[in-house]
Amino acid sequence: LRFGIDAEIVSADDVLDKLKKQQINKKPFAMIASMQGLRPQKEWQKKSKAKNAASKLARFLDEHENEDPLFDLVIIDEAHYLRNAESMTSKLGRILRNVTDYILLLSATPINLKNTDLYQLLRLVDGETFYNEYAFDHILQANAPLIEARDKILRTKISQQDFVNLLKKAQQHYLLNNNHQLKNLLAQIPTTEQLHDNDFRSQLARRLENINLLSKAVSRTRKRDVQEWRTERCVVAEYIEPTLTENQFYEEVTNFIRQYCVKNGIAHDGFLLATPQRQISSSMPAALQAWRAKIGVAFD
Repeated sequence: LRFGIDAEIVSADDVLDKLKKQQINKKPFAMIASMQGLRPQKEWQKKSKAKNAASKLARFLDEHENEDPLFDLVIIDEAHYLRNAESMTSKLGRILRNVTDYILLLSATPINLKNTDLYQLLRLVDGETFYNEYAFDHILQANAPLIEARDKILRTKISQQDFVNLLKKAQQHYLLNNNHQLKNLLAQIPTTEQLHDNDFRSQLARRLENINLLSKAVSRTRKRDVQEWRTERCVVAEYIEPTLTENQFYEEVTNFIRQYCVKNGIAHDGFLLATPQRQISSSMPAALQAWRAKIGVAFD
């Protein structure tokens, strides 16, 4: 129960059953499901080849694409996994987008997306504005001076003249040459003292963010932008002495890998050795269980 919403954790079968019942009994509902659990098979549109629950759900959603939305809101976490338009996860996102009033994409993973990747995500959020990559490229070009000005303001690395030059450069782009917010900024040039005042710079950065042509579709907070209530990590390294059995197991695995490398002419001081050593250090029972499973030996 979060935010006063009683959400049920469901599978693809559960979602399909709920939606079918909703056609008869219109009751509010909230569900939580994994994208992996809802992701259909590649040939999901063919009943003869894709018979799993997720594919049946995808076909049901596709059949109701042109009817009243099945959902008021769909929220997708870890949305960066949808950036590849050819992946089934991305295709599932498009199927869901066609049957919901609103969609919200979330990600707390620091990522550097290519323009094409970002475009795919924005097309899900607002297909009318981001209708093709050509138009999206023009939006990025118009935004570039505004983003540069905002970043320099937040880092106190901009002069009054540089600020004016960047605003004028942005205004030269046809997408911004009649922007009233930009005109107001140019009519109220901040003084050098104001550009060194923390509160004023924060307000100025917010005004630039509002002019940004992506601001209605994207809300992004960078770590360097968050100065208040920041969590400071205090890392303390602790040495734990291994038991005799643990040390023997570690050495035997290490020697086995080295012997394998020598026998096959492979360097034994790199990735091939480091990976099993790290697995042992992380969890010796889990490492042993995984290795035994690979060779078909039961774990006791």
